Amino acid sequence: MRIFKPSHAVRASALILVSATLGGCGGSAPAAVAQNPEQIVFTAASDCAATGKIKPAQCSQAIEAALNQHLAGSPVYRSLALCETTEGTEKCERMDAKSYRPRLAAMIASVAAAEQAEATGTPLAATPLYPTQAGELGFRMLDKSVILIDGENLVFSPQAIAAAELSSVVATP
Repeated sequence: MRIFKPSHAVRASALILVSATLGGCGGSAPAAVAQNPEQIVFTAASDCAATGKIKPAQCSQAIEAALNQHLAGSPVYRSLALCETTEGTEKCERMDAKSYRPRLAAMIASVAAAEQAEATGTPLAATPLYPTQAGELGFRMLDKSVILIDGENLVFSPQAIAAAELSSVVATP
C-alpha cells in the first residue's frame, strides 16, 4: 500500500502552480496591454497629457477622433427648443442656422488602447462625451450610458471634473 506524504501534495501543488504560471507565457504584448482597463476622461490635449498616462501626440489624435465621431454621430435637432427638451437646458450647441446637437463636453480614451496604438503605430481613438441628461456628476456617451466621476478605472482630469460639475447643474427654465 502506498502512503501519500504531505511533501507529495506540496510538490503536486507547486507543479500545478508553475504550469498555470507558465501557461500564460508566450502571449503577445497586446494581450498584456488589454489587462489595463484604466480610462482617461479629459477636455483638452493638455489635461490629457498632464495625467501622464497618454502621450501628448496621442492626446491630440484622440481629440481629433472624438471630434470626428461627434460630428458624424451626434443626434441633430431642428430647433434649440427640441434639442434642449431632449438633451437638457443649456446642453446644446448650434450646428448651423437651423440645427442643433448635444454639446461636446469631454472625451474618454483607454490607456490600454494608447499603449497598443503606440506599439502598432496607429492613431489613438477616443469617444465623445456629453453632459448627462438627469444632472448626474459625470458624462453621457452617445449610446446613453453614463460614466460618473467616482467610477472604477476612470481617471478624470481636473478640467473634466470641473466640466462635469458645471454640466450637472440642472438649469431651471
